[in-house]
Amino acid sequence: MDDQPRDPDTSSGSVFRGVAIKKEPFTVSVDTSRILLAPESGAGQDREFKGSVIFDAVPETDGEGLPALALAIRTPGGIKRIVLSFPEWAGGASGRDRLEAQVQQVTRDALPSGSAPGPGDETITIPGILIKGTGFALGISSQEVTLTPENPAEKKRIFPRDSVVDATAETGETGIPQLMLGITTPGGRRQLLLAFPEHAGGARARDRAVGLITAPVNKKTPAASTTPSPKPLLLPGIAIKGHSFNAELLPDRIRLSPENGDGRTREFVRDAIFDVTAEFTSEGIHSAALAINTPGGIQTMILSFSEDAGGAGGRDQFISYVHAIINRRPFESDFRAPSPKKQQPRMEYPICQRSCLMLEEEQVGLLLTSKRLIIYEGDADSVAVIEEFPARCILDASPTLDLEGRPAMVVSFLSEEKEIIERRIVFEDPAERDSWISLLTADELPPPLIDNTADEALSLPDQGQDMPLEEHEEEDETAVDGFGREEEPPGEAYVQPAERCPACRTLTLPESPWCDICGIRLSADRDWRGLDEYVLMLPEETVALPPDPKREPGRLKTFLFTPSAAERFRDDPIRLPLLFFLTSILVCILGNIAVIGFFSTYTSFDESLYPIISALITDPVIMATFTATALFAALLSATIAATLGYLIVGREEGSFRKVLGITFYSSLPFGIIGIVPLLGILTAPLWSVLILSGALRSAFDFSVPASFFPPVASNIALFVALLLITGGFL
Repeated sequence: MDDQPRDPDTSSGSVFRGVAIKKEPFTVSVDTSRILLAPESGAGQDREFKGSVIFDAVPETDGEGLPALALAIRTPGGIKRIVLSFPEWAGGASGRDRLEAQVQQVTRDALPSGSAPGPGDETITIPGILIKGTGFALGISSQEVTLTPENPAEKKRIFPRDSVVDATAETGETGIPQLMLGITTPGGRRQLLLAFPEHAGGARARDRAVGLITAPVNKKTPAASTTPSPKPLLLPGIAIKGHSFNAELLPDRIRLSPENGDGRTREFVRDAIFDVTAEFTSEGIHSAALAINTPGGIQTMILSFSEDAGGAGGRDQFISYVHAIINRRPFESDFRAPSPKKQQPRMEYPICQRSCLMLEEEQVGLLLTSKRLIIYEGDADSVAVIEEFPARCILDASPTLDLEGRPAMVVSFLSEEKEIIERRIVFEDPAERDSWISLLTADELPPPLIDNTADEALSLPDQGQDMPLEEHEEEDETAVDGFGREEEPPGEAYVQPAERCPACRTLTLPESPWCDICGIRLSADRDWRGLDEYVLMLPEETVALPPDPKREPGRLKTFLFTPSAAERFRDDPIRLPLLFFLTSILVCILGNIAVIGFFSTYTSFDESLYPIISALITDPVIMATFTATALFAALLSATIAATLGYLIVGREEGSFRKVLGITFYSSLPFGIIGIVPLLGILTAPLWSVLILSGALRSAFDFSVPASFFPPVASNIALFVALLLITGGFL
């Protein structure tokens, strides 16, 4: 910087003389990229500030009532303020306003309007913002948005720019400018409310943050590449709402055009593509859910892949290519065409079998083969098939727990009526349940349960190998139970199957003593064709199951002694915790009335000294009124606690019902110790406070102070309500 910089043209309005900084006159010079402050006395050094370090310029009035402009300058230690006062000889309010406009123009030139910091740019920091009363510094860069707590002991929060999907300016109830950040996480979409008080820049800082977050990233334009661009991938025959489209996938965008030429071609660039996931339509067709980021929020488009469009192979190829576009990964232009659907194996073999399971309070067994899932009932002496589902109709299998806390598996099927049905199978061992889920959801066909040599008599002769695939598929459609046509193949060595297995309906030979598929032994001494006797057989080398692990606590134990396990019950339907709540409170109220009545009857109780107690235990109307009023007060207290917890959790969908359910469960101590007069009434709320505090920390990740606030506040409200109801202590 020169010792005496050349002043810009005074007539242009970019030089302001006589501006006071701490009562010292300065000359302020503004050009396209900087601001220069030069002392008019000649003493001291000139101060120069580039547009990249100028955070904001706010008009105000100084302590002497003069128009002033507060410059916010970014320094390594945070935001610093320089107050420039404009007396009448410096232009007054009009000079102040002209300087403000020019400073704003300098900051816009340093960072182009409508753009976020690009690669290599520094992080823009806004200190002093508040989140739930805690101070943070907001950092915005081209790669991420950071929240740095003012307390060094707390953890810094970092959010990638791709995860910040929304930034909305709001105003709090107290008039403080606020910013609502929408952030996507693996558990769903969450919202953060950031407050911008005056010392953090107020509404100007809030609006600047909104502009930086919502603006597209300012990327450097790469040099033109001399390599030829790869050919786009074209996938025809994709159905969207019953209409056929051609999907053209480029390295940075997706183009969907109608096959018949009618309609508008839709194009989605990389920044607008949010995600893509694999799904099934209601008809069981493989599909992909394409999530598009629009100004109105995330919109989902379902693309169906029929067999003509490649089926599962075409769908998976489309999804992998879209993920490459989103993640900016290099791609190959030479994609292999979707492989044709593999023909189902002609022979059916067993994969896994398990008995002594529970289905809707009934003992059942499961048999998984290469083509079907069979649910049967019975023991070693009697077996009957309840249901059987083809392998292609099994949509999903997921782990869960039944109402008693036992490990269970929910299997979803697609019925012949194109409806999705579910079956909940209860296991004794979680590891065994997880093994079954792995088998049902495996991408490849699992190996057989036993090393079985195929019976030549059960398979069709090796003819028609040269037949095209379409003819094989037509032949399978006319097959009986998936094992071939019922026609006599040539050859004298072939033996016609005479009977079927009563459990899995597999064709068996008269000489077969047992079923090769499900292991049911067919007794040679009895008339097994008449189903007199057959036995379920397990493989010879049966691996012993590990001992049962320690069972997880149920609801009573959890909400009486171990609230750390409350997370397992946060998704319970609200009617279940409400039943626990009403039962506990009624037991407490009626138990106290009964105990007081017992002692007043068998002790020297003077009714004249306690008329309210005497009326309570003798008058049914007063007893009923007191019970209903106390129940209402308890319900009001629980609602207050749930509301306070919901405000701390945030406006997440369904969170109020979950918090209310956990609050209802935490009232169980009232039904245990609350029946003890006086001592129980005082001890039960304290016990309930500890249980609810631990449950909130386990289920919703509350901090210790935040977890105690809802129950303490609600119990105080309940105590005041009881005083008002009873007119003081009885």
